[in-house]
Amino acid sequence: MTPEAPWPGVLDFPQDQFAALMAFVEAERERHPHEVYPQDEELFAAFRLTPYDEVKVVLLGQDPYPSPGDAMGLSFSVRPDRPLTKSLLSINLMMSFDGLEPLTHGDLTKWGEQGVLLLNTALTVVRSDAGSHLEQWKPFTDAVIELLLARDRPMVFLLWGGAARKWERRIAATAHQPVAAPHPTSWEPALTRFRESRSFSQVNDLLVGMGHDPIDWEIS
Repeated sequence: MTPEAPWPGVLDFPQDQFAALMAFVEAERERHPHEVYPQDEELFAAFRLTPYDEVKVVLLGQDPYPSPGDAMGLSFSVRPDRPLTKSLLSINLMMSFDGLEPLTHGDLTKWGEQGVLLLNTALTVVRSDAGSHLEQWKPFTDAVIELLLARDRPMVFLLWGGAARKWERRIAATAHQPVAAPHPTSWEPALTRFRESRSFSQVNDLLVGMGHDPIDWEIS
């Protein structure tokens, strides 16, 4: 049986297209046994963690980590017992530059619980093949982003890297606000610009101006 699309009653994505997408993922799991990440039960983890009405920030990633044991259905996040990835190490350096305590582990669930939708533009990936499912997921995640952009109450979109920044102009034309920076795995000098961007304080300043509570980014 095809699982129900996330945010039922809110996200109006054609059921036939969703069924075809789920059939594609199932076929890929059969084709690449134990090498399509994350597992089925974590596929829509970001949507379960952050309900539609509670989204204040969208942290837009590309696709799950294509390495065994890392992907958990939340953009940039890894399980607490996993080593920090290159992205998370760079995020730590930005946090220090922004006056925040660095992460002690890479599980970003606490951010999601406060209204940060940890959304990847593709929700699955094949091991060691970054971007392998981007084309198939694009219509679905585009629909999610457009749904959020249609919401009256403003939110912040945190866009790190060229793929995410493709949405910057579209977001700026709405009531919502983009905060953009290079990707945390960029090469110098873009990596220095990422670390010095103070994305977290930028986001919180905008949230307060919108009438939202700021995000507590520090995770112990």
